[in-house]
Amino acid sequence: VADRLSEVALASELWRARGALRRDSGDLAEAERAYREALGLAEGVEDPAPRASALLDLAAVLRARERLGPAREVYLQALLLSGTGRDARGDVPGGAPLRRRALAQAGLAELDLVAGDLEAAERRQKEVLELARELGDEPRRRRAELALTALEVEGAELGGGARNPEGSLDRRTLERVTAFAEVGDAVGEATAQLLRARALLALGQPAQARQAVDLAATRLGAGEVPPALDLAHLLVAARVDAARGDHLRARHQLDALLQAVLEGRQVEAELQVRLALGELDLATGQRRAGRARLEGVQREARSRGFGLLASKAEGLLGAAS
Repeated sequence: VADRLSEVALASELWRARGALRRDSGDLAEAERAYREALGLAEGVEDPAPRASALLDLAAVLRARERLGPAREVYLQALLLSGTGRDARGDVPGGAPLRRRALAQAGLAELDLVAGDLEAAERRQKEVLELARELGDEPRRRRAELALTALEVEGAELGGGARNPEGSLDRRTLERVTAFAEVGDAVGEATAQLLRARALLALGQPAQARQAVDLAATRLGAGEVPPALDLAHLLVAARVDAARGDHLRARHQLDALLQAVLEGRQVEAELQVRLALGELDLATGQRRAGRARLEGVQREARSRGFGLLASKAEGLLGAAS
């Protein structure tokens, strides 16, 4: 029986490996199928660790496929398995159950942020931070701290809409982001620089924001760029151009970006670009077009579960009136 269970656990791991290959190649539908196969096999193993790992993989792919409700359900299942049976706290060398709990909470925090619930996202990221400290996991600790700082920037942007007054963002937030941008891997530093650019925009400093965007571009050129980060870079760059008065360049960038995301059928990315275009419409005096675009974003984002984008559109509409 023990040999049979070992074979089942190994088969589950092989399906997870297949899922990772499919995910990395961009075939998310096949990756989901592979992870479900892995999960089905793991159900027959007493040790909850294979199930929890397969659930985390599956949840991440569901999130990437923009199936937000199912992704949340699967992350919650993984969270429930993070401290049961042989997988209980302290029983596994290296803190494996705590690491899985941190992954589940980080995934749920991202979903909370997408839904627009910044308070819930903050609570979860604070737990991730505590778990990282307990594990002595420095990279995870830095990611959690950066995520918490990003929530502060999101809050400032939501609070001010299109006319966020100078000083509405705590300058200590900017100092923390600057510190993150100076140490780390290329992707981490680029992420921090883009966050720094957004913070500088919120503080009314577009020239300095341009410098941060350029530094991010330099770091992104040092290796493979995740698609979400590439999109974030282009969106922030367009916002900086608009803030500096180069509206023509900003519109050209956003129009090209919108065409690209439409071809890729990326709903969340499309909503993000349309939001930026609506903000640009308002900035250039095209109030009727801007309001129509933002009202469309608000309705569609709300109906699809992208509450943060809906709230941003609502904030811009409120500022325009």
